[in-house]
Amino acid sequence: LLSPLASIPGPFLAKFTKLWYLYRVAQGRFEEENIELHRRYGKVVRVAPNMCSIDAPEAVDRIYGIASKMPKSDWYEGWKHPSPDRWTLFPDRDIKRHAATRRRFQSLYSMSSLVTYESYADDCV
Repeated sequence: LLSPLASIPGPFLAKFTKLWYLYRVAQGRFEEENIELHRRYGKVVRVAPNMCSIDAPEAVDRIYGIASKMPKSDWYEGWKHPSPDRWTLFPDRDIKRHAATRRRFQSLYSMSSLVTYESYADDCV
């Protein structure tokens, strides 16, 4: 009730427990229910005490963009390598290390590089 997220609308039980969210995910159709939640409550919906779902394409760059200062949540912990010495880019929650690593690899994902990979993808298909 004292959470900074208290004013964000969502299902009543989601304010108090993550069990509401876990139950919905276990049912295997959360993506459908999530769309309905956004229709009912708006662009930002609280789905657990400390978790929100955001349906705002205009916010994607602010949240996930290169200049974003928003830290990754603990959800990424499940994607880490078991050894702390063997981290990878996707689950890395250290903002500075992630930015430095991303700079080393970003040229591989530029449009000009991706176009050169197209023939390889065609061969695989």
